[in-house]
Amino acid sequence: MKLPKEIDILSTKYKIEYLDNTLDVDPDHREPMFGNIDFWSRTIRIYKKDLQTVDVFKTLIHEIIHAVIEAARISEISELEKYEDITDLLTVLLTDTFLRNKFIKLEERSR
Repeated sequence: MKLPKEIDILSTKYKIEYLDNTLDVDPDHREPMFGNIDFWSRTIRIYKKDLQTVDVFKTLIHEIIHAVIEAARISEISELEKYEDITDLLTVLLTDTFLRNKFIKLEERSR
């Protein structure tokens, strides 16, 4: 399965970069991260080295959820104390849906 290089989220196009170093995912190179979305540059950065495709997609879905919340202007959600927990739960639910429908496969490694 080929990883997407761009995604359109509610009419905003984001470039997707796949990186081999978790520090490179952080635009400031200060903190190791698996995923990051930069709304200003419209870039999603994902760590992918040696990960299964499902894990790369899970991180991508997580960042997409952040983008949808931002684009839909439902910022009240991002102000909740459990915002990241909610985002993680939605990520697991969507990833499971994609797996069950064979949009992504567990045995694949990202390329």
